[in-house]
Amino acid sequence: MPARFRFRAAHDRAYEQWATGVLAPYRITRALDAAELYGPEVDVACGAQEPAVDEWEAGTRYPSFEQLLALAALTHQSPDSFIARDGDEDLDLRDTTMWCHISKAERARWRPPITEFTAAAVEECPGTHDYRATHLF
Repeated sequence: MPARFRFRAAHDRAYEQWATGVLAPYRITRALDAAELYGPEVDVACGAQEPAVDEWEAGTRYPSFEQLLALAALTHQSPDSFIARDGDEDLDLRDTTMWCHISKAERARWRPPITEFTAAAVEECPGTHDYRATHLF
């Protein structure tokens, strides 16, 4: 299969997954941290207004598919890398060897990862299945 068809198929799969509301906020945070991207410039680059990206990370606002694509390009990730995976709900840094490698200050600031968006966030995002079921007749 030619590369352009593989790309299109991957894009379509990412859209279908996004539409069901299965993005994981902590995966957004992890990608931004890995790319050392912070501040209002990230919102602008993703086609959003401050504090949208912070709300994505908190799980209280769901990004549009276009914003997800911009976030993926900005962080050099594939769009499906932001999809929740089996086991995400079990993540607890305190149960890993990584806990021993972070400073006391970092430990004090640590919070459990936010693994899913609120139902309201997904429902209010145009294009998602929840939005279509709730707002379109």
